[in-house]
Amino acid sequence: MEHNISAQESLDYIKNVILDSKNIIKENGAAAILWGIVIVTAQITTFLLIQNKIYNPIPWVWAAAISAGWTVSLIISRKESKTGVVTRTLKIDSAIWSSALVVMPIIGFAGTYTGMISPFAINPIIALILGSSYYVTGVVYSDKVFKTISFAWWIGGTSLFWVNNHYSFLIFAAMMIFFQIVPGLILYTRYKKTEVENG
Repeated sequence: MEHNISAQESLDYIKNVILDSKNIIKENGAAAILWGIVIVTAQITTFLLIQNKIYNPIPWVWAAAISAGWTVSLIISRKESKTGVVTRTLKIDSAIWSSALVVMPIIGFAGTYTGMISPFAINPIIALILGSSYYVTGVVYSDKVFKTISFAWWIGGTSLFWVNNHYSFLIFAAMMIFFQIVPGLILYTRYKKTEVENG
């Protein structure tokens, strides 16, 4: 009897690992693409506004971008919770990224509004937070792709501390494309391929 229970527990564990892998590929891929496009658009818009010495709309650009990103993310999350299987590991990963998505706007808005943080220091700080989030996800799922991306964000974020001008927004936009949108597309394509193979 104990042997049967142990065997069943092992099968359940394996099943959960497989479900975790599929869900993380799907959700992180879609989220990476979504937020990547939103942030790249806001970064380039901010650069152009500063280039043309138009400063007043910048906070509204970011407020609109983050609101749009969160709205679509919540819609996707609710849809996946109804159709997919939510495991403990997936909950941990979601908590990591949800907390990061709360902290980053606070740093951006509160930091610049109070003058405690230079506007040009926001992107380096955000990049380091993204790197940490990717690294934890990589450890949780033992995925080398996420770990590699984390080091790219850390190196890029550290380098941005030496770019004390509005070109940092363009550089961050490029980082977002190569370190988030492209990996997101790869992850989502991998999920779709697996989904087709499994019927």
